[in-house]
Amino acid sequence: MHEQKIPSAIVGNKLNQWYRLIREFEVSEAEALKLAVKEELDVMEENQDLLLYFSLLEFRHELMLSVFLPEGSIEADRSLSELLEQIEANQQKLTGLLDYYYYFFRGMYEYRNREIMDAIASYQKAESMLYVVEDKIEKAEFYYKLAEIYCDLHQTFFSMNYANQAMDIYKQFELYGIRRAECAFIFARNLMRVSQFDKAVEHLQSVLRQADELGKSRLKAASFYYLGKCSAKENKLEEAVSFFQQAAAVSDAGQTRSFKLKSILGLTHIRFRQGLVQDAAVLFEQGMQLAKDTNNQAALSAFQTINGLYIKNDPILVVNAFHELELRKLYAVLEELAWETAAVYHKREQHQDAVFFYNKAIEVQKLMQENIVFKTAAL
Repeated sequence: MHEQKIPSAIVGNKLNQWYRLIREFEVSEAEALKLAVKEELDVMEENQDLLLYFSLLEFRHELMLSVFLPEGSIEADRSLSELLEQIEANQQKLTGLLDYYYYFFRGMYEYRNREIMDAIASYQKAESMLYVVEDKIEKAEFYYKLAEIYCDLHQTFFSMNYANQAMDIYKQFELYGIRRAECAFIFARNLMRVSQFDKAVEHLQSVLRQADELGKSRLKAASFYYLGKCSAKENKLEEAVSFFQQAAAVSDAGQTRSFKLKSILGLTHIRFRQGLVQDAAVLFEQGMQLAKDTNNQAALSAFQTINGLYIKNDPILVVNAFHELELRKLYAVLEELAWETAAVYHKREQHQDAVFFYNKAIEVQKLMQENIVFKTAAL
C-alpha cells in the first residue's frame, strides 16, 4: 500500500509562511517551520518548482542566521556557498518569481560579503523583474534592501527614494512596525549625512517611543546609538556620551551587540577629543577586546585608527588601518574615518597629514560613486 502523498499546495502555503517568518526575523518560529517543511517535502506529490523554492528559501534562511555568527565565520561562509552552488546548478530552471528571488537573495549574499557592486548588479537585475511580484510586502522588502545598501554607500538621493517607497507600503500594514522603524533609521542616517540633524532626531525619537511597545531591544539600542552619532556630529559631546552609554547599556547579544561595540567606539573617540585620556584608554581596551571576540574587522581597524591618532600619534598606524579597510572593501567606514582623521590633524596643525587624509576621503568618495555609475551603465 502506497503512502498517501501530501498535496503540493499545502506544502506551498507552508513555504510562504516560512518566508514570511524569515522576512520578519522570527528566528525560532522560522527554524521550526523549516524542519516541518523539510519532512513534508519527502512525502509531497512531485512539484519541481516547490523544490526549487525550498532551496531558495533555505539559502535566505541561512542569510538570516548568519547575522548571529562572528564576522568571517567559516561555518556560515561554507554553508551559504554550498547552498548557492546547488541553486546555480538549477538556475536555468528558474522562471518568473523564482528567478526574481534568485537575484534578490543573491544581492543580499553579495552585500553580506561586501561585494557591494556585485550586490547592486544583482539587485538591479531583480528590480527589472519586479513586475512578476504581486505581494506588496515583498516589494517593500526589496525597496528597503536597496535603501539600505545605497545608504551605506552614502548615496543619499537613491537611498531616500527607495526608503520612501518601502515606507509607503509598510504604512498600509499595521503589523510591520519594526520595518517602519528600520526605514526611519535609514531616513535619519541620510539626513545626518546632509546635516539635517533636527529632522534626523525626530525620526529617531519616534522609534525610541515605539521600541518598548514593539518589544525589541535592538530598536532601542539602535535609536540611542544613532542619536549619539547625531549629537557627536553637532559637537554636542556630553549629550552624545549619554546616548552612547544608553545604547551600550541596552545592548546584550546577537544583533544588538554590534551597537554596543559601535557605541564604545564612539565614546572612545569623544573622550580622546575631550582630553580625558584615562577614561578613553579604558574604553579603548574594552572596545578592542569586544572587537576581537566578535571578529569585527571594521571595528578593529577603527580602533587601530584611534591607536595611531591619539595613543601612539603615528600616522603610519592610521594608514595601515585604512589599508585593511580598503582590502575588505569597507569604503563607507573608510570615508568617514578619513574625514574625522583629517579634521584631527588639521586641528593639531599637522597640515601635511591633514591634507593626506582629506585627499584619501575624497578618493574613496569618488571610488564609490564611479563604481555605482559603472555598474548601472553596464546593465
